[in-house]
Amino acid sequence: PRFFDADASFTWTPSAATKTITCSVDGKTFHVVGNFAKASVTYTLPAGQWQDYMNGGTRSGDVTLKQGEFLLLTK
Repeated sequence: PRFFDADASFTWTPSAATKTITCSVDGKTFHVVGNFAKASVTYTLPAGQWQDYMNGGTRSGDVTLKQGEFLLLTK
């Protein structure tokens, strides 16, 4: 619930083929990236090591997203 409080930091990119949402509060962050293009794309994650919430494991650096694929990452 804290992610939706007034003091949380929220950014998004709704206009590109690779859409992102990032929200941070109290030292915790989630980052969602989705590929809305008609082909695979390579996306550079924000700095640091991220926990892959949906698939387990960790991610950092560049990731390749297939058409229609998305990641939900936490830190």
